[in-house]
Amino acid sequence: MLTIDPWEHDRSVVAAGSGSLLRDRLRFELRRPLALLPGADRLARALVGAIFRHRHRRLAKLYGRPTERSEHE
Repeated sequence: MLTIDPWEHDRSVVAAGSGSLLRDRLRFELRRPLALLPGADRLARALVGAIFRHRHRRLAKLYGRPTERSEHE
């Protein structure tokens, strides 16, 4: 990404009863000069969190209801 580096994304899918549990763990840092703007890190976390919540809702709609609330770090 042009504004984020590094971007680390680990996804795990494990059995959970009759379904499965999907968990995404993210780690990223904003590049300069964006990283120097006050509040840019909070905004980036909020945007990335919203994207992943949307993705998880879409997956739940396609494959079934979620078994646990998603965690975003």
